[in-house]
Amino acid sequence: IKKANVSTLYCVLANSGSTVQRINLKGERFSHPLLSGGKVFVVDESVLKAFVVEDGSTKWASEIQANADFYPVITANTVAQVCSGNKLVVLHPNSGAIKWACQFDSPLYQPLINGNLLLVARRSATQNVTVVDALDVSQGTTQWSTVLQGELATDFSANSNAICMVTKGAKQGCMVYCLSSKNGELLWKKGVVLSVPIER
Repeated sequence: IKKANVSTLYCVLANSGSTVQRINLKGERFSHPLLSGGKVFVVDESVLKAFVVEDGSTKWASEIQANADFYPVITANTVAQVCSGNKLVVLHPNSGAIKWACQFDSPLYQPLINGNLLLVARRSATQNVTVVDALDVSQGTTQWSTVLQGELATDFSANSNAICMVTKGAKQGCMVYCLSSKNGELLWKKGVVLSVPIER
């Protein structure tokens, strides 16, 4: 919540709505906060921060030039954050230590962790396609990669069996793609008509 140039992060109890903590943020731009393992993670300007929910103290802050347009993706052992310059940084959630980083040559979409895979979709720098890379979440090595026609239209979803993505393009319109989580192979695709235009 932003008031008079002061931004405040509120932590409230889900069952009562009563405020547990008020945490002041220093920047003008910040991401959606994410709660995990007793900590709340948020990008404050270009700094990725982890606060302790119990007392509001700063657990750690990492100056990784984080992009506040993207929220951190979190599991028990991983925090992944899109940074400026099309860079993806993966950190340890308890210490903020950088585990690995990967530089891409084109703009990224919001990533997603699916099991032991970190799914990263990005716009092609030269064509109207979306490139999807599945990276090993612990090491950053590429497990598989695939190319879809059109630009990604929405955030995508995944489970242990499949990944679903919607793309849009001038020629093919909107298309739903369902890919295998195991190897990225196309399971099926289907053209759709969206009742509400999607803008990114």
